[in-house]
Amino acid sequence: MDYGLGQTLRTFHDLPENPKEDKGWEITFPRQHVIYLDKKPNLPKYYPVIIRFQGEADYIHKIPALPFQDKGPNEIREQNLIILLPFKLLSLRKDFEKERSKENVERLIKLYQDDRIGVIKHAYELGQLTGRDRDTLELMTNTLLRHLYDKYEEIKEELMKMMYDQSLGLDIDRVYDENDEMKEALAEKNAIIAEKDSVIAEMHSALTEKDAALAEKDEEIRLLKEKLDSGNRL
Repeated sequence: MDYGLGQTLRTFHDLPENPKEDKGWEITFPRQHVIYLDKKPNLPKYYPVIIRFQGEADYIHKIPALPFQDKGPNEIREQNLIILLPFKLLSLRKDFEKERSKENVERLIKLYQDDRIGVIKHAYELGQLTGRDRDTLELMTNTLLRHLYDKYEEIKEELMKMMYDQSLGLDIDRVYDENDEMKEALAEKNAIIAEKDSVIAEMHSALTEKDAALAEKDEEIRLLKEKLDSGNRL
């Protein structure tokens, strides 16, 4: 609520002046959700907030609850929840506490590789994430992965291999990104140079025309002097 209230106060502004109305103001309340990063049974759909104006009617605003663990990859992309992706790893925490079975290990690997890496990679390819955003999410995810599951010997070695393979893949992607950035920068510089060459060529052409015009004037002056000199001799 504090965040929403802070954003609301930033929107405070005067209404356009209208001769037929008194001076007024406008504020905009941002759209808010109560986000649950972990699973929670019997989660309510809404949390009511009563906005009370003394001496007037109360206004009840309902803030929706958002159970993040129930969101699939497509919903996460479409609803711009990609920044929360690392917390998907919380979904199997209690299952591992109960049983460190082969099935749970395979579920965690799939969660890491598909629901997490796959979504980040796809979002990056669509331009929803910058290279820096992607790297930050990778770092956050690997940090949380080690924090939650590194204590289990059954998965520790597999985790290290997954993170190493992903890190290697990121390094390769980073090289491609840097190469593309260098190509773009070089193309921009070449375009600037071509534009300058065009300007220089135009200036050279203009100077050439001026030189020709000056030469023509000089010739006219020379001929005029000859006529004057001829007249004076007569």
